Amino acid sequence: MAKKAQVISFYDIFALIVLLLGSVIWMFILRSEGTSRDYAISNRVQNLNQGDTFINILRTDIGGEQLSDLLLEAYSKEGPSLVEQKIDVLLQEIYGAEVCWVMTIDDENFINMFCLVEDDFLDATAYLPYPNTDSLKVQLTIMGYKP
Repeated sequence: MAKKAQVISFYDIFALIVLLLGSVIWMFILRSEGTSRDYAISNRVQNLNQGDTFINILRTDIGGEQLSDLLLEAYSKEGPSLVEQKIDVLLQEIYGAEVCWVMTIDDENFINMFCLVEDDFLDATAYLPYPNTDSLKVQLTIMGYKP
């Protein structure tokens, strides 16, 4: 009787070994490749189109008018003081803090909120239609966060 018990336990151990080997083969050879992908979201931010970002900023609705309309109105009549404050508040909402920025229209400084910062968040140009000329070249440069 003792020999029969040893033979049965030998087959049990052999079956466990085969089961473990089969499981290892299933996990490493037949596994799905879809679950082992790595994603790096941090690199995608660098690929944003700055021109599209600036156009979206210009299309932002502020008080029932688009920012681009307010900008053209300020350029022709009022000067930069009113639109400067609105752009500054808008950029604070977008970036979550105060940023240093410069806006030029036809290569002349229109609004200058400049400070010495090393980063470049945005440097984009857009052409806005203007009644007296073909278009105005509007450039927004955001240097970084205010210290």
